[in-house]
Amino acid sequence: MKIILVSDPGQRTDLMDLVVMDYTSLASEDKPLPIPKSKSPARYVQEVAKKRTRDIVGKFGLKEGKVVGVHTILLMDRHVLKRPLKPEEVRGSLRALSGKTHKVLTGICVLDLATGQVATSYSDTEVTFYELEEKEIREYIDTKEWEGTYGGYDIRGRGGVFVESITGDYYNVSGLPLAKIKRMIRD
Repeated sequence: MKIILVSDPGQRTDLMDLVVMDYTSLASEDKPLPIPKSKSPARYVQEVAKKRTRDIVGKFGLKEGKVVGVHTILLMDRHVLKRPLKPEEVRGSLRALSGKTHKVLTGICVLDLATGQVATSYSDTEVTFYELEEKEIREYIDTKEWEGTYGGYDIRGRGGVFVESITGDYYNVSGLPLAKIKRMIRD
């Protein structure tokens, strides 16, 4: 079975290697809109994942296999944490996360091109940070590990030491809830 992952390049592709050995990764170029107040964040991430999946199928004229689209957001008090672009933005994000709990939500869509069947789901993980000191924030910023990450940290790297606890799927925090995706692909 041919598998196509719709994702931004980076962390997700090395994680997908843990689920399936033979797949293709195609980058989504869409920029999701803010979450409408009338929509739950869980529904929103599923809809964006579904849109990305369908867009890639249309763009590349895909005819066979299963297409897996994902969309991840970090939420704190219903506020979406963006990808910081500058050190000052990282500092602000890490200060906001310090000593608090935030949610990581990933919407998943699997489209079976042979049957036309569409399955959507989501993964919801709570991440609690320790209180962070300015010195450790500054040292982390200097590593540049934060570049390209949502919320300004990478749980699989040095940013993992900021995490006091996780409730939910660890891999979801990196944007690819592996166990759920594996089950959705095989069903």
